[in-house]
Amino acid sequence: DGELRLPGTDMPVRILLTLVSPHDSSPERHLGALSRLAQIFRDQEIAARISGADTAEAIVHLLKTAEQAPGAGAPVSA
Repeated sequence: DGELRLPGTDMPVRILLTLVSPHDSSPERHLGALSRLAQIFRDQEIAARISGADTAEAIVHLLKTAEQAPGAGAPVSA
């Protein structure tokens, strides 16, 4: 069927993210961004909207909107 499956399960992967950071960036900054992404994706509504987005620009917009939500914490992109 061509779907990517989550290892050890029959569940299809819906969203795959790659997080890159500059070589001279601290590990704490990278882990902070990863933590923030995990917080964003805990919100099922946001995750569904990102999963249904048609363009990279739409995904960036949704992530930035999620960052600006009350209690959002540190920005993902910095």
